[in-house]
Amino acid sequence: MVAIRGKFCKLRGDGQRKKYTFSADEQRSVVQEPAPDYEKAEMDLLRTALKRSYKERFLIMTSLMKGSLMMKRAKITCKRLPK
Repeated sequence: MVAIRGKFCKLRGDGQRKKYTFSADEQRSVVQEPAPDYEKAEMDLLRTALKRSYKERFLIMTSLMKGSLMMKRAKITCKRLPK
């Protein structure tokens, strides 16, 4: 079963799609999830960040800077496989 443009389709052996519709019982049994609230999640992240001490912030920033420097200095080398 494949979802295409919000509708579910079954693929036949010959590659053509057959439309599949839900019965009334199946539609009632589908759980509707609430829409995500991105603004609230962002505000929660900001609140937790503001609760951190200056020492915690400094330690996190230095670890990020070390990782950034390590990635800048990294060299990718390739060994050719023997034939």
